[in-house]
Amino acid sequence: MANDATPYVMSSLIATLSQPNIRRKLFSMFIDNLELTQKLIERSYQHDNGFEKWVLFNHPLFKLRLHVYEDTRLIPQENRHNHSWDFASCILEGCLQNTIYTIDEQAGEEGLNHYQYSPIEGESYSTKLLGQKRLRKMTDINLASGTAYFMPSEVIHRISYEQTFKQKTVTLMLTGNRKNYHCDLFSEHEFKEEKTNPLSFTKAQMIDRFEALQKH
Repeated sequence: MANDATPYVMSSLIATLSQPNIRRKLFSMFIDNLELTQKLIERSYQHDNGFEKWVLFNHPLFKLRLHVYEDTRLIPQENRHNHSWDFASCILEGCLQNTIYTIDEQAGEEGLNHYQYSPIEGESYSTKLLGQKRLRKMTDINLASGTAYFMPSEVIHRISYEQTFKQKTVTLMLTGNRKNYHCDLFSEHEFKEEKTNPLSFTKAQMIDRFEALQKH
């Protein structure tokens, strides 16, 4: 992904990749190639915010991945956060609610721990507590199946557990080139450094899940 990729270009790319005939061909690459499927499993994991992150392609300038949200006994952390890169995403199945926030020390409703979040070697990360910030809720954005959208790196947001996880939701996400090494995370509770949890799927189970996605 070029450094000057515009929101229009990224949104157009993800909308094209999400078309049923195109994404079925994309998923078939993993169904038909066990080596690709194994590599996918090795670099995919369960995210702290409650969803499965399937990293389809990992390039120095972009990543293409699937996010799978399902009802679970584990309550996700739902941390407010921004990103170190712009991204475009399309809802393939279900629906997603994004809540958007801004830092407002005067009128912010929520006082939260402010962490600097940085990737380190392997599927792990480091966090540094910077103090506290007050966040003010700006709006809720409800996204239905088939909707493509673009989000700049600096936007602080949170995926709603109540709206998104109560049915299966799947999104295809394209990230742009990294703009910053660090990003910001805002948490109600102490946030500890820990390794990500790899997906415990066999190749056969992963193929079954791709085949189920191809039906949508």
